[in-house]
Amino acid sequence: MSDEIKDCYQRAPKPAINIEHTLAIIKPDAMKKADEIVEIILKSGFTVINVRYLSGDECRLLAGNSEIGRSSPPSLL
Repeated sequence: MSDEIKDCYQRAPKPAINIEHTLAIIKPDAMKKADEIVEIILKSGFTVINVRYLSGDECRLLAGNSEIGRSSPPSLL
């Protein structure tokens, strides 16, 4: 991850009131373009307040709790 994007995360304002939250997930096969994807997200007016990398088990748990995850073959997880 570039230093410029890391700086954006650190400068992100802390929410002082109730606001909407949006979850963005970058799939493993797109990680080589993660910086470009985050740049698009930031230019679209979103503020990144947290970045987290999930383990394989966490990904399977997250996918298993969604409608898409229930219909996806395990080989895609």
